[in-house]
Formats: sequence, structure tokens, C-alpha cells
Amino acid sequence: MIVVDALDEADDKDQIVSRLLQPLAKLPRVFLLVGTRPDSSEHGNRFRALGEAVVEIDLDDLRYVGADDVARYVERRLLATEEPARLTPYRDSPETAQMVARAVAQRARNVFLVAHTAVHTLLTEASMVDVNQPKWVERLPTGLDDAFTQFLAGLDTPRLGGLSAATARAVLLPLAFAEGEGLPWVGLWAPMAAALSGSDISDKDVALVRKHAAPFIVEAVEQDRSVYRLYHERLAEHLRGTVADEKIAQWRIAQVLRSRVPYSPNPGKDWTRAHPYVLSHLAAHALKAGTLGELVTDAVFLAAADPLRILQALSVSTDPQARRIYACYSLAFDRLRDQPTNVRLSYLEMTARQQADDEPAEIFGREGLRVAGACRGRASCRCQRIGRSWRLHQLTRSRWAR
Repeated sequence: MIVVDALDEADDKDQIVSRLLQPLAKLPRVFLLVGTRPDSSEHGNRFRALGEAVVEIDLDDLRYVGADDVARYVERRLLATEEPARLTPYRDSPETAQMVARAVAQRARNVFLVAHTAVHTLLTEASMVDVNQPKWVERLPTGLDDAFTQFLAGLDTPRLGGLSAATARAVLLPLAFAEGEGLPWVGLWAPMAAALSGSDISDKDVALVRKHAAPFIVEAVEQDRSVYRLYHERLAEHLRGTVADEKIAQWRIAQVLRSRVPYSPNPGKDWTRAHPYVLSHLAAHALKAGTLGELVTDAVFLAAADPLRILQALSVSTDPQARRIYACYSLAFDRLRDQPTNVRLSYLEMTARQQADDEPAEIFGREGLRVAGACRGRASCRCQRIGRSWRLHQLTRSRWAR
């Protein structure tokens, strides 16, 4: 039994299906359990990508969801029966809590995500819903967008230390675009929020949002560093939907990431000292911004960045320059892992020359000389000392030395 969750949230879900899941599904005695949203609206055939032998278990079906499951969840949250330290206006009013909970579940159509978001809004309010007011039920949200907008609106109160709905939305927006496990806080989160929103966002604002919107933020770990993402992809989709042009947003993100790379004593950026998030995910942001072709002309970035992430971005890019680099990079890929930047440049130059593609070979060779501090005017030997021996990585006669 192999379990794959949140397939629909993967950027490369088509490749995962075609290159991994479909071959696995054809093997005898191999069972796949895949959690995903439908890829088709056609009745009875909502998961066409996974083949014909698919058994659908619709978790929204009443067979799997009790009629009052969502209402009981909301009621327990409003009463805070499992959170004795939480302040809630409903604690001593179980009848009102039950009435509101049933109304929330009904308005949410028993969709847990909507009810989960709505209940956080209710718990941030200082008083209970006045069930004696006419049409009080109609003020409850019916969808995730409505529920999240109501939650943000509830942040416009002086008691939250100056936090506003606009600031909270600005701070959360970068998380909607985060790659990998999430976005690091230090040095990246606030500048990215400022670039996307056009507002002055500080680390203090980030701290306030982390405190008051904590239920919507997940802390994870990537490369031994804390990173943050939204707790559900539907929230990310909602926030991305508020952006006028996602391509421009991705361009701004890429610009922020590039601006955080320190400069080297020689002309250009010192990619070897770039933030791990930059080396892992700048290529993905540049791909979505339509600037990957320009980025990969920087040979040192190409050699310093995470090889797997670079390969993934190059493989799906339609940019002519990126496709040209991909032809070389894909051949050299297996030799690049666990190698220092100058050695990767040597392998890339060697592969480009083997493919008779002189222009990138010249770039890789020139940057390799600069990074390794090698000499011009003779055969360039890129070596790395390992213990007491020298391992030869490349020997080539450079065009500029002729």
C-alpha cells in the first residue's frame, strides 16, 4: 500500500501521475491510496488521469460524513471544551453555542474547511452572535473566501496592537506563493510582503500576524530551518486570486530573492553564500515569472543552486535559452550532486563542449576559472583536493587560450 496525499497541490502533478503513479498502478499487488481533488467534472469519471481502474471514495458523501459531524466540531470549538485556557464568550452558553454551530455547519454545507475558518472568526469576537437579531444566520459565511474575508475583517480592532486586515493580508500573501515546504521568516518574509503589497511591512507585522492568524499558518522545517506556509492550498488559491497579475507577482518575488544575494569581491553576486531558499526555489519563481531564461545565463547561479530544482524548472520551461541550457544540464545532472560550485561548472563546461555548444561552454569555463581561481593561457585543469590526493575533474583546452 502506497499513500500519496494532496496530489492536486503538487506543481508537477502531471509528471507525478504519468511517471510514477500510472506505472505503479499497473503492477500486480500494488495498491495506491491517493488523496486529491477531482481533475474532471464529468460524473462517474472524475479522475481520468489515474486510469480506468480507479475506485473513488468521495469523503463528502454522506456515507462517510455524519450529518452532524461538522456542527459538533464547531460546537466543541465554541465551547472550548478541550481548551480550558481559551477565552470564549460561548463557554457558559451551551445552548447558544449549539444553535450557532448548527447554523455555521448549514451555511458551510458541512464543508469542514469553511466551518473551520468561520469558527476562528467567531472566537476572535468579544461577544457571542446575537441570535435574537433578525437574519443573523445570513451573516454567517457560505464559502471559504467569505469565511476568510470575515476573519481578516475581524482583525481591524485596536486591541490587536495595530494589526489591520490589510496588513494581515499583505503578510499572508507571500505564503500563498511559497515554494517547497514554505517561506523562511528571517530576511525574506517581510521584504517579499512589502514588494507584493506595496506597503511598508516589517518583522513586527509578521510577528503580529503569526500570533493572531496562527490557525492559518503552518510551521515546517526545510534544510534545518523553520519555514512557514498556509495551512491549506485553498487559502493560498484565494489569496493568489486577489492579485491582479500572478506573473508580475512572481517577478517581484524573484527580484526580492535576487536582491538578498550578497555581492562577491569580483563583479557579480556571490551565489555560493545565497540563502538556501534562494538556491532551492528562485528557479521556480523565475519560471513562473517568465524570466528563467535570463536567470540561467548566470553560470554561477546555475552551478550553486539545488541541481534537482534547477532540472525540474528547466525541464518544463519553453524559453529557448532555458531549453538550450537544459540540453546540457540534464546530461551533466548525475555528476553535479554533492559537488562544490567550481566542480559543477567544470562538469557543465565539459558536457557543453561534448555537445559542441560553445557559447555556454565558454560561460561555464570562464566562471569556473573565476570561482576556482585558476589561470588563463594554458590548459585549464579543474581539480579538487580530497585528502592527500588530487582528483581530476576536467581537462580541456580553452578557446580563449588559443
